[in-house]
Amino acid sequence: MALLGVTLCREHAGAQPVREFPTGTIIPVVVTKAEPDQTYALYLPSSYDARRTWPVIYAFDPAARGQLPLECFKESAERYGYIVVGSNTSRNGPVLPSLRAGLAMMRDTLDRFSVDERRLYAIGFSGGARAAGTMAQVQKGRIAGVIGCAAGFPEEEQPTAQTPFAFCGTIGNEDYNWVEMNRLDRTLASLGKPHRLLRFSGGHTWPPKDVAMAAVEWLEIQAMKAGTRPKDAALTEGWLQRDLSRAKDEENRGTLYEAWLSYSDLATTFRGLLDVQPFETRAAALQNQEVVKTQIRRERDAEDLEITRRIEITRYVGQMSDTEQQAGAAFNLYALINVLKRDEQRARTPSERLLARRLIEHANITAYYAGLPLFDSGAYGSALSYFQIQAAIHPESPGIQYRIAVTCGRAGDRKNALAALKNAADKGFSDIARIEQETGFEKLRNDPRYGQILEVVRKNKKSS
Repeated sequence: MALLGVTLCREHAGAQPVREFPTGTIIPVVVTKAEPDQTYALYLPSSYDARRTWPVIYAFDPAARGQLPLECFKESAERYGYIVVGSNTSRNGPVLPSLRAGLAMMRDTLDRFSVDERRLYAIGFSGGARAAGTMAQVQKGRIAGVIGCAAGFPEEEQPTAQTPFAFCGTIGNEDYNWVEMNRLDRTLASLGKPHRLLRFSGGHTWPPKDVAMAAVEWLEIQAMKAGTRPKDAALTEGWLQRDLSRAKDEENRGTLYEAWLSYSDLATTFRGLLDVQPFETRAAALQNQEVVKTQIRRERDAEDLEITRRIEITRYVGQMSDTEQQAGAAFNLYALINVLKRDEQRARTPSERLLARRLIEHANITAYYAGLPLFDSGAYGSALSYFQIQAAIHPESPGIQYRIAVTCGRAGDRKNALAALKNAADKGFSDIARIEQETGFEKLRNDPRYGQILEVVRKNKKSS
């Protein structure tokens, strides 16, 4: 990994005089000059002009969908003048390919565009967030900030007082990484590192566009503090008043815990640019109220319970690979999933309901990642047991049913492959090309039922 931490230099001084790409539109594929196997999606803001330099965001999606983060951050990039590039090759898995993709994007953008090298940023979703953080660690100060969406630092690269970049996290309240991101935010605060956590209602996903906008605005604030962007008092005051209005609304509604979080965030975010003593004072006063103290204790206790249950789920999934423990582990896991579904339905508070949902999704994703390497290695029978756990959690999902159909098809189980494929079609699966290209369905193609299933899939595609 150390070899990848080399200093990147421009091959040519200055930006190219001829504009290669249109502005104000997403370009899905740009081939890097030096490495033709590396491509990225590109967004140049409408105001792009090579006579000045521009900040750049390097984006990592866990499924190599380079265009997706650009769609998420396009509006904020347009408003504040960022070049955004998203790797089409970086994905979940070993870290070195993602680092290679990130460095290839960086080299290419430094060569092709007029870039402000003091303002290079990395963003990512899920495993892509960990790739972004790893790239920032390896580059040792060249990346000014990271936006981690739905995940934090790589396990082997946890933050320290020497972490050389600012970190803004985004997290949905149904995301199974909720506890991780909240604890990371508190860790960064204890280390005195620039940090912010933007929470929203939702699951494990790239953030909504308004949250993406707030994350980029936070980068703007950090640049003002660092002196790499001119201070803009009017702009800063506008952001402050918007966030202050939200904090006051929460206080007026009586949601004092949320108000405490908001005032604390105001003080941390705008310290160094504006007088934040009133917000520090209000946050301290709220924190001393018994109702807030009680809520803080409940939140910490809920985090501890969530971590305990996550460990339990992970243990059961792991035991399923042991032939002696498999039956008991599967029984215990299905029983726990049923308990969590019951807890979700009978929850007395929104917090209890969200905790149950996050744990259910943790079981879902843990089963998926246990089954995936088995599937990739051809151990289809073993992989199937994990995908069936997913189907028990999300019986409505056409994607999971399709995964089961492929797994059964490749294992030579025609009967169950057809049954699962029919389930996928009945639940709305619409990717006809994917079905027709799947080698695991070769032995199904002469079966009349297969043709009937394809007709349903075609209808789904037309109506989608």
